[in-house]
Amino acid sequence: CLKFWSQLVSTYSADKELRELVYPIVQITFGVMDCKSELTKKQLIPVRFFCIKLLHDVTRKTNIYIPTVGYILEVYIQIVVVYF
Repeated sequence: CLKFWSQLVSTYSADKELRELVYPIVQITFGVMDCKSELTKKQLIPVRFFCIKLLHDVTRKTNIYIPTVGYILEVYIQIVVVYF
């Protein structure tokens, strides 16, 4: 569902009504990445990479800056801690 809405909003961002949905989609995606669930951090790494990819696609298609470097660094730190 998140992928569908991200693609829809970013593909038709020239339409004013859909462009206004970029912010809520970004906030929902950030919420998914910040999810505190029963899953271990190791299990959430693929989900976070998927969400970061979605945000980069939205940024590329809409020319709206979305800060993701903090999430990228956090994932890389998790990988280092888990695997090394």
